[in-house]
Amino acid sequence: MKRNALLLLMGRTVSKFGAGFYLIALPLEMLSRTGSLAQSGLFFTLAALPSVLLSPFLGVMVERLRRKTVIAGTDFISGLIYSVLLLCGNIYALLAGTMLLHVLSGA
Repeated sequence: MKRNALLLLMGRTVSKFGAGFYLIALPLEMLSRTGSLAQSGLFFTLAALPSVLLSPFLGVMVERLRRKTVIAGTDFISGLIYSVLLLCGNIYALLAGTMLLHVLSGA
């Protein structure tokens, strides 16, 4: 296997593992913070809304860019967002970060 392909495979594996862990841990964290299933549901609805609204436009834009650049860029930005969210305890920062992560995962 070529070196670049191996690096891509390893990077995507780590990225998907982190995203999967985040999607398991975040609902539990939101439920413990709010104590309400309704508020947790509202949080996840609001978090997914930008992705739903922006996906058609992002699809056109992403097709014009190099695939390698898009994959590396979105993974790098996602890593930065996860790092910031780890340090931030504010629920609004969690919402904004989760919105950005949803948009980046759709790109």
